[in-house]
Amino acid sequence: MIGNWCADDRLDLAGRVVVVADGSHGVALAVAAALCDRGAHVVVTCPPNDVDADRARLVLTGRPGPATLVELPPHDADAWRELLEGVHERHDRLDACVHRAHPRLREAAEGQAKVAGGRLVLLTRPDSDDDPVDALADLDLLLDPVPVPAHDPDDARAAHDLVAEAVALRCAG
Repeated sequence: MIGNWCADDRLDLAGRVVVVADGSHGVALAVAAALCDRGAHVVVTCPPNDVDADRARLVLTGRPGPATLVELPPHDADAWRELLEGVHERHDRLDACVHRAHPRLREAAEGQAKVAGGRLVLLTRPDSDDDPVDALADLDLLLDPVPVPAHDPDDARAAHDLVAEAVALRCAG
């Protein structure tokens, strides 16, 4: 603690609203859990009939911040925009969206820029030749790449925790 400031104070995300795309498993679920642990309301999308949805609901239940799971067809730009509009209307804010970098990310990013702007946190592969930030630089969004390192399956939890902490820091900023 320094004066009246503590490192954990900066990570209080109470009142923030964050959408985590395809967040019912893996590193995205770890990110959603970390954001809920800090008090954010997290909207997690998952594909229809996702086999991981029930497990994700169990993982996210009972944390300080609420979580909502929403079935959303993957790569459906209209459904994504409708979701963002609904979240923004319901909460009167949308602080950030968290996405894995993928070839169809531009449509999702354009939808976010039109609806609410804000921060777009990109989960990227450090070994990838593509730079998603350059491809989205013309949009009115604050772009934050977070590298997701390749990891040993035995050490996946530690790797996921590091990425989740990095995303939480970006959502607090």
